[in-house]
Amino acid sequence: MREVSCKATAVLLDTVEALGLSAADVLDGLELDEAHLHDPRMGLEWREFARIAQAIHALSSSDDAFMERVGEQIILTPRHNFAMEIAGHLFSCRQLYRAALWSFSPQLFPVARTRARDRSDGGLEVSLWIDDDLAPCAPFFRLCGGVLRALPRLLGLPHARLEMEVTSHRGRYGIRVPRQRSWLRRARQAARVLTSAPRLGEVLAREAQATHDNYQSLIRAHDDFYRLLRGFGEGVVVHRGGVVLWTNDAFLSATGPRSLVRGERLDVVLPALAPLDGTTFPCTVEHRRADESAVLLELTEQAKVPFDGEPAEVLTVRDVTEASQLRTQLAQADRMASLGTLAAGVAHELNNPLTYSLMNLEVLQAELATDGDAPSQRRRGEVLGAVLEGMTRVRTLAEDLRTFSRTDRPEEGNTAARVGDVLDSSIRMVRGRLGPESRISREGSCAGMSVVGSDARLWQVLLNLLTNAADATAAREGGGEIRVVCSRRADHAVIEIHDGGLGMSPEVLARAFDPFFTTKPAARGTGLGLAISRQIARALGGSLDARSTPGEGSCFTLTLPLAPTPSAEADPSPRPTFSRAGRILLVEDEEKLRTTLATALRRHHTVETARSGHEALERLRSDPRFDAIVCDLMMDDGTGMTVYAGLGSDPLRDRLIMMTGGAYTAEAREFLEVTDCVCLHKPFELDELRSALDAIIASPPAVA
Repeated sequence: MREVSCKATAVLLDTVEALGLSAADVLDGLELDEAHLHDPRMGLEWREFARIAQAIHALSSSDDAFMERVGEQIILTPRHNFAMEIAGHLFSCRQLYRAALWSFSPQLFPVARTRARDRSDGGLEVSLWIDDDLAPCAPFFRLCGGVLRALPRLLGLPHARLEMEVTSHRGRYGIRVPRQRSWLRRARQAARVLTSAPRLGEVLAREAQATHDNYQSLIRAHDDFYRLLRGFGEGVVVHRGGVVLWTNDAFLSATGPRSLVRGERLDVVLPALAPLDGTTFPCTVEHRRADESAVLLELTEQAKVPFDGEPAEVLTVRDVTEASQLRTQLAQADRMASLGTLAAGVAHELNNPLTYSLMNLEVLQAELATDGDAPSQRRRGEVLGAVLEGMTRVRTLAEDLRTFSRTDRPEEGNTAARVGDVLDSSIRMVRGRLGPESRISREGSCAGMSVVGSDARLWQVLLNLLTNAADATAAREGGGEIRVVCSRRADHAVIEIHDGGLGMSPEVLARAFDPFFTTKPAARGTGLGLAISRQIARALGGSLDARSTPGEGSCFTLTLPLAPTPSAEADPSPRPTFSRAGRILLVEDEEKLRTTLATALRRHHTVETARSGHEALERLRSDPRFDAIVCDLMMDDGTGMTVYAGLGSDPLRDRLIMMTGGAYTAEAREFLEVTDCVCLHKPFELDELRSALDAIIASPPAVA
């Protein structure tokens, strides 16, 4: 937008040079092109001109009188001699002031508004102002005062007497116009007689007034349009062939604090767009601001528009960082809501195996209290088998819950989710939610089938679909069957979930994936599950669709791309066999678990124990001669992270094995992600711990 003509900047820079200031010093640090500022065909924004005026004011030691002298010198510069010679024959002094305000001012400063009125003492009162949302610039209004004081010199008259009141956005001037000399009046009278025409000055003044009125209408429309764009909530940038022509404030806010220079390339301002020619719009890019903060920007290309008489492209820019974070939070909230609704079923599934496991342990205790014979020993084996089977079920359910409750988001393209395992786990979780007359069946095979994405993300989708299917089936009197059908189509895995419910009407089906739309009671549904599930499917490169027949049930079809088949690898080397006994420090705050682990490990190793992270560090300071450390991650008096940090550069840090029942804090999750400690998830098998210890003890110790 040309808020200031470069005709004005050219005269201004030449004038300050004549008064002893260097234009290079004025423009130092402003990142403005001096050649551009001297090109009368060009323009610049008010904020850029205001910076120039402020720089001149600062270089003059903030001398207001100097700014007024600059204005006077603009009138007195030699380039106006011809105008002064002609003007003396055409205008009265008052007409000259009005012509300057109505014609020259709008040409040079379209952004400025003017008003003039006659005073009773024969003088003029002039007001000059800019809108409050523009950059403040009191030096500009001082400069204008100098121009108005010296303007009569164009007619060969002395300076006008001037009183001024200046603020950051307004100048108010009282002008006492000097009397014109009689020979000027006679010259105008002679010209009027010779031409037999009305007074030329009055005619020109009327034409100037009409021109001014038309021009002001255009200026108002022009200003209203750009004020609308400037205050638009989304960023707007106008460019031609990738070269920036104009931006609004919202664009600068979105891209970050920096000095954007007209003429700069857009793909320099937004490096994520390079090369600009290869960018497809709309697109979402990550942009790092000058202050190193990262934001997500959504860019949309609009229709081409004329700008300064030539075609230009328009981009709108929207900061979607908060929206992206909100989607992540909604997904997490939906996951937590799903866990809450399944709590009763999970408790049921856990309590059953725990109950018969505890009962069998009581039976075993009674059996062992008596002398045993062969049948008794067989009975003990059966009881122990039942205990192990029950505890295995408990461990499987705990693993399922841990997988589902993961809050980390691995790069989807770098992971593969095992369809069969995740589907089995999802079905186990939902089975407790089914009524006594409902059932789940599986058809087809997904053996060896993996899809792009993480287990947790796939599980979130499947668990949501199965939960909805269970609710729909429960709505039919007498229950029904949920059919899960797996198949492979080309390079995609397809999972169909058919419920035995009552189906959906076309109107409900059309809105099934809309966020916050639900037909469930408020206490049972958020209306986010299907919307988020479809979003996840699309993020993984797949799709989620639905079809339904009223009265017959619904079918949801999840289609996901298969993960690349890993290349054949050599058979893994056998697990290291026990080579030598080691000296182990076991750190665990749960007494029974600490005793159990110490007893098991002492069959092959020398084991010392500590009840907390701080106790472990004290033990290590007094005696660091350990081959390995087995440490719980989450403890009250000093965590495993405390032990890791306390070891510093000690080689024992690389011989640390962490145990965790769940990294339930953000700090713990981040610790496991950024460190390469061996980590065992409870409940683990004793062989897992023995294998990890064998590998560490067999490796040579690092040198501190």
